[in-house]
Amino acid sequence: MVQTGPYRYVRHPSYTGLIIIFVGLGLALQSWGAILALMLIFAVVWGLRIYVEEKALISALGEPYRVYARKTKQLIPYVF
Repeated sequence: MVQTGPYRYVRHPSYTGLIIIFVGLGLALQSWGAILALMLIFAVVWGLRIYVEEKALISALGEPYRVYARKTKQLIPYVF
């Protein structure tokens, strides 16, 4: 289980990157509506995927993953 680099701060850094891309795309389009729509899509689609991945990781790795999960945030360092 990797706990260095971006994984030291978030458990799903690739999804964090997607959030940054979506916000950047919305800003490039100069549309708060686009940002909102992209974030809603992200919340629904990847929210379910993250839930399933977390369950699979807990099942496969057990208590060490639970300890790691308590120390790190899912997507946004120090926030969520």
